[in-house]
Amino acid sequence: MRFVLLTALAAALPLLTPATPRCGAAMPEVLFVLDSSGSMSEDAGGQRKIDAAKQVMHDITPALPEEVLVGLVAYGHRRPGDCTDIEVLMPAGSSDRQGLLSQVDRLEPRGKTPITSAVLTAAGMLKGKDAVTSIVLVSDGVETCAGDPCRVVRELKSTGCKFVLHAVGFAVDAAAAKQLGCLAKAGGGKYFAAADGDALLAALNAVSQEVAEDVEQAKIQTVAGGTGLGKLRLAMPKGAQESLRYVEIARASDGKVVKTITNLQADDTHPLLSGEYRVTAGFATPNNGESTRTELGVFTIATQQTRDLELGSIAFNLPESLASANNWNDRLHVETVVVKDSGTGAVAATVSSNGNGYYTFKDKPLLPGVYDVELIYSASEEPSAVARRVVVKPGSKSTVTLDSGVRFVRPEQKISGWRVYRRPEQSADAAEDQGAAPERELVLQAQARPGIGASLRVDGLYYPYLLPAGTYDFEIDVVGMTEPLPAGEAVEIHAGELLRFETGL
Repeated sequence: MRFVLLTALAAALPLLTPATPRCGAAMPEVLFVLDSSGSMSEDAGGQRKIDAAKQVMHDITPALPEEVLVGLVAYGHRRPGDCTDIEVLMPAGSSDRQGLLSQVDRLEPRGKTPITSAVLTAAGMLKGKDAVTSIVLVSDGVETCAGDPCRVVRELKSTGCKFVLHAVGFAVDAAAAKQLGCLAKAGGGKYFAAADGDALLAALNAVSQEVAEDVEQAKIQTVAGGTGLGKLRLAMPKGAQESLRYVEIARASDGKVVKTITNLQADDTHPLLSGEYRVTAGFATPNNGESTRTELGVFTIATQQTRDLELGSIAFNLPESLASANNWNDRLHVETVVVKDSGTGAVAATVSSNGNGYYTFKDKPLLPGVYDVELIYSASEEPSAVARRVVVKPGSKSTVTLDSGVRFVRPEQKISGWRVYRRPEQSADAAEDQGAAPERELVLQAQARPGIGASLRVDGLYYPYLLPAGTYDFEIDVVGMTEPLPAGEAVEIHAGELLRFETGL
């Protein structure tokens, strides 16, 4: 079992049942995700909250059973006002506890409290895990990055992700206690209140004791003896298999490929010797292009048992006028579709058009989880996000509707490129942890710059580009000018609308 600690520790290793014997008992792991937001510089019981947390980490970490591997993630420790300030300081599964504590000692509170993204980052590391993961979140305040962590936990639960979430409120007010309590309830765990360092230590000691008990339980679990045949059942929503050229099954111990499945079915079972196997999917590329590979995970096959690997999928709903327009200039010119895990940013699928586009918007089979979808256009090397936090459930199809965007009208002046910036939504809860909130930065959503000088292929600037509904600023590069020109501010793009935009040049 893997244990994740969102600023803390984890617990609750379930007993194996006769229906799911394993070839070995997984030991608990601990991943610390440490809150280092600006408010952690405040006083709690006569010392700064961050100093109390560091002291508790020094007490708890060495006391963990030696079998427990550790990791460290921190947020808010580098940049004030940055909701993306989440960093893996030590990957999960490390035995270097002193190195972890050295990283903890370097933390200083500076930034915001992106609880939602922190939970997504943790969950993104749990895909394909057989054992239940207990997540314990310790926070000294509410979400400050306009997220909805309680909703995200419920969504993650709906994907079948195997975790229990406990929450610890460190010297928090009533609003934070309410939010953290909601998180714990949604995650099937408990909420703990800690007013100072001593209370924080007591709370984490209680959880770490459960970890120690789980280690002992793991040692005595019944394991499947001997060798023999088991089965891997690979299932996905009907039609999703069309995006795959193959699925490869290799022994985890030596990497030897024992089976390559090319005639894929939506639901099929494959006999294998008992053991651990790494499963990889190869996404098809048209015109006999090289397949892009995505690792689905390492799975245990037990004697006389069937291990289910049930995928979900993302489907795309596009207007017919964009998907198959007769006029070349009226079509979408998407070179690559990229699907990434919303929390970790790990690429889950990459599909290239390879001058054909047959597979571009075919259903994409994926491990259950939460994903972002990006497009790379022919006139831009940079990805453009068109859908965020798409929830994929096992055996289910999640449809992403792409029916809004922009198309620039060719101006009289020659232009060499443009950029579209999205204005983030404002939230009453998204205040700074300390001091006045700075002006919120615009987010680069899409851009086009197909070439320079004689090689400029200007047609690419005026193709349709998909954008989520929202408010945008436009910026134009005019040939002969050294600085970009603002062409539109606070431009509204509505769902179902392909905006034809006149630059005024």
